[in-house]
Amino acid sequence: MKFEELNLHNKTLQIIGNTKQDKANAFQESVLKAINDDRNLILNTGENNEGSDAVALAALDQEERSSGQEGTRTLVLVSDSQNLEAIQKYASRLKSDNDSITIGESGDEEAQSNSIEESHKTIFADPARLYTLLRKNRYIFRDLELIAFIGFDEMISAGLESTLANIKKRILCKCSSVIVTDTYKGQVKHAALNLVNNPMVKGFGPPPPPSISSSLTQNYIKVPPRMKISTLLAFLNDNKDGNSIIFTDSKRGTDKLYRIFRKQHMKAVSLHYKLSEERKAQRFADFTNGNAQYLLVSDISAAQFDLNNVTRVVNYDVPGNADEYRYRAGLVGSQKGSQIVSLVSKQDQSDISKLQNILGEAPVEIPLPEKARQKLKERKQKKKGSRRNGRNNKNKEEDLTLPKPSYDQLDGGRNGNYKKEENGIVTFFKKLFS
Repeated sequence: MKFEELNLHNKTLQIIGNTKQDKANAFQESVLKAINDDRNLILNTGENNEGSDAVALAALDQEERSSGQEGTRTLVLVSDSQNLEAIQKYASRLKSDNDSITIGESGDEEAQSNSIEESHKTIFADPARLYTLLRKNRYIFRDLELIAFIGFDEMISAGLESTLANIKKRILCKCSSVIVTDTYKGQVKHAALNLVNNPMVKGFGPPPPPSISSSLTQNYIKVPPRMKISTLLAFLNDNKDGNSIIFTDSKRGTDKLYRIFRKQHMKAVSLHYKLSEERKAQRFADFTNGNAQYLLVSDISAAQFDLNNVTRVVNYDVPGNADEYRYRAGLVGSQKGSQIVSLVSKQDQSDISKLQNILGEAPVEIPLPEKARQKLKERKQKKKGSRRNGRNNKNKEEDLTLPKPSYDQLDGGRNGNYKKEENGIVTFFKKLFS
């Protein structure tokens, strides 16, 4: 997009014009649009710190917008002194007289403390030093429009998660949050979702699908019509050890399974695209820490799950492509009994055939679980009995029906020739009123 389309301040556009840059790159566009829409953003660092530079440009725009007003508008937390110096220099190149201060571990603490009290428009800061000064001065932010975390993964690796949370508590106003990080998984992802609500995530495409381990057991079960749920329950009843992830094609299917699992007193949680990131993280944690044995998933690719030790993956609906199957297989650990199994109904047959053709080691068919076979047998017997009873009932109904009238017994007969009888009902009334 062109910068003119991103709702920037006129002075910001003039400054950008001096750089002879006409269009925003993907990083600048993502950050500026997120701020305009009051959204939170998690962004890949990019090559040459493009994510950091985009934050510096956003900070400059906030400075121009708040010209003549008091209060700090942008707080940029940076993971180390080298990155801190680099982003401050880039901001200075955009505008040499920008209203910003830099707070690092090597600076004079007293001078930095005084600078905070002066309420500069932008603060570039080392998180640990900044929190020390905020706590010492009992300082809070009331006018902040943007808080950014540059090198977030490095901050988490350095044990600064609680420090970042404490800094966030000192912001007593609504503002956008931008997290710039090299990685977005595991503890980094967990910490990010604790800091920001419902973020957009940019620049983190799914990793290439893993190859399927030769030691992994791959199976499928042919499911009779209208017996998918009973087959699933029978299979899980036969395999109660460990934990299982069950993938469906729709939120409706997942919701239905969840209600059935709860009714069966099976500890389960569900995930789908309509949940907030906070609720997704909480339910995912319930599964990973053992509070739930079953994770029901719809509309979310297995590539988004940072897991590799699940006991069992069940494809309640067969995935439509081989890569998604590989992602799901990659969630399964190497412990005894590890397995990926697909429930193949008549409409899934073409999908499992495609997978068998594409995958190096195709899934092998296993028999229908015993309880499901028993239920199928009972259903067939019931259906057979129902047909027999239907025929018997039909005969009984025929016995109970009234005899069909004979045309010959009615006045007029079959041929419509009326009989002249003196003892008929009509004759009786004629005699009565004559």
